[in-house]
Amino acid sequence: MTHVMRRLPPGVLRRITPSPGEHNRFDSLRRFSRRFLLLLAVWVWAAWMWERGMQHDLPRWCATLATGLDAGALAALLLGAVIRFLPPTRRFRRYAGGVEGVLAVVSAMEWSLGGDHRLPLLAGQVVHLASSTGGRVLRERLIARVEAGAARLAPLSFAIVIAVGTIALALPIASRDGSPTSFVDAAFTATSATCVTGLAVRDTPTHFSSFGHWIILALMQIGGLGTMTLSLSLIAILRPPSARQREALMQVMGGTERVDVFRMVRFIAVATLVFEVIGWGLLVVFPGPASPSGSGKVFVGLFHAVSAFCNAGFSLWPDSLERATIPALITVSVLIIGGGLGFPILHDLSGALLGRRASRGTTAGGFDPNGHERVMRRRPGGWRGLSLHTRLGLVTTAFLIVGGAILVFFGEYDNTMRELPFGDKIAHAYFQSVTTRTAGFNSLPFGRFAPALLFAVCALMIIGACPGGTGGGIKTTTAASLVLSLRSLVSSRGRLEAFGRDLPDSLFQKAVAITLAYLGTLFLGVFLLLVIEPRPAMQLLFEATSALGTVGLSTGITPLLCVEAKLVLIALMFVGRVGPLALALSVGQSRPSGRYRYPSGDVIVG
Repeated sequence: MTHVMRRLPPGVLRRITPSPGEHNRFDSLRRFSRRFLLLLAVWVWAAWMWERGMQHDLPRWCATLATGLDAGALAALLLGAVIRFLPPTRRFRRYAGGVEGVLAVVSAMEWSLGGDHRLPLLAGQVVHLASSTGGRVLRERLIARVEAGAARLAPLSFAIVIAVGTIALALPIASRDGSPTSFVDAAFTATSATCVTGLAVRDTPTHFSSFGHWIILALMQIGGLGTMTLSLSLIAILRPPSARQREALMQVMGGTERVDVFRMVRFIAVATLVFEVIGWGLLVVFPGPASPSGSGKVFVGLFHAVSAFCNAGFSLWPDSLERATIPALITVSVLIIGGGLGFPILHDLSGALLGRRASRGTTAGGFDPNGHERVMRRRPGGWRGLSLHTRLGLVTTAFLIVGGAILVFFGEYDNTMRELPFGDKIAHAYFQSVTTRTAGFNSLPFGRFAPALLFAVCALMIIGACPGGTGGGIKTTTAASLVLSLRSLVSSRGRLEAFGRDLPDSLFQKAVAITLAYLGTLFLGVFLLLVIEPRPAMQLLFEATSALGTVGLSTGITPLLCVEAKLVLIALMFVGRVGPLALALSVGQSRPSGRYRYPSGDVIVG
């Protein structure tokens, strides 16, 4: 290569390799713009928080200084947008520069019209800094953290999102009357939204303003998809990682197949967009009752579409969905099922429905590492072509929906559904069975349910959704594994079997560990609530189960709890979203396995 370049004319060499001075000049300009923007971003954020968040005007003595700093920040943002197009540049940088330029123009127009010019200015600064060297460093550190252990990163990322949401919801601008929300109530609401629970200590449609509703919407979307999924999306956009990094990132997705992790991330983004957009459109066409929040049906439909697919349970309608129409109930229930099934199952189903089963199921020819010829095999289509995880999850979900609907229908036929027509009774029983395990919407008043039915609902909340979904609980496949192990023990088969397949013994051990950790956490939470709150034990058990299962159903006592009880529920919601075992793994120390084995022994059980 060196000999070839020596033969080229000097002019061609200059066109191929720009002069070092030119690169140094542009690099210095980039560094100056980035540092200047970082310095002024602190000012813009502080001024915006002071004027819009705290609802106070800036002192008169700094009005002229504020104008100069705002003008400097606007000029620096425009300079940063122009620098994005100077060589050397990349397509991603040019996209970021275009976004920065648009936000700078919007900020200038808002400033000239007397509007809020600092918010688009701050957004442009964030885009510039996130897409610069700081974003590259953040990406590398993120990948390094995931390689070190994704279980340690997930609880920390959720805690950071909850902290930011708490600060935003505590601002006076987040409340409808302009008064700041108490720290505990803001933290409770932020935790409930991020952990997609739905328990509320303040009336969501009437207490929070439009700004607060947007914050809750963003927290629900982040919490529903998961902070690690969004982090993977960031990594995929900035730079595809190596093969070793892909192996580490597969731990985050928790997939049962060795699929491309970023193909799965792309599918998650597309599936979320499709479900939420279609649900949004249906909820606009078939709206529920008028919302006391003052928002139009377009935003109310978007809010409920995101809340339903993320299984969050927050509602802007009065009394949740008790006054909703039957089409709205059906739309919300389909969104809940879609989010609760989990993205691995949705991915498998989409492959079967869209005709990709043959290409994915075909084994490539050639020879394996042992020298044996590979045989071309084609996985069967239809039900048998689905993976074992998908079939087990679908059967368990269908069984729980039908069984829960029967319980609600006969348990509340002459109670809360006394005044409803027969067809509406079936619809409400079906909806409550769907939302009981994961979402937390209610079309019937749970405060009037019989104690026996409340106890049965607690069992459904403990089971929860499917793995990889937006719901909580011990997961449907975990409960199914326990039932299969009981069947194998009773039938003396000695092994786990499902759909003509043998399951590994480690699956039963993992299911037992998850269930014991979950029930132990629930026992501790209920014990603390019984010590703190002088209320009926059934109500406290229901609240604790709803919080730990990230369901959000309540008998109506959540706003009446004391501060200590709210803190217990906050902890239960956080542990329920992260997972008891994942949280223990994130704070525990890994110990290397020893190169020895103890003599075998035996104990008597049962």
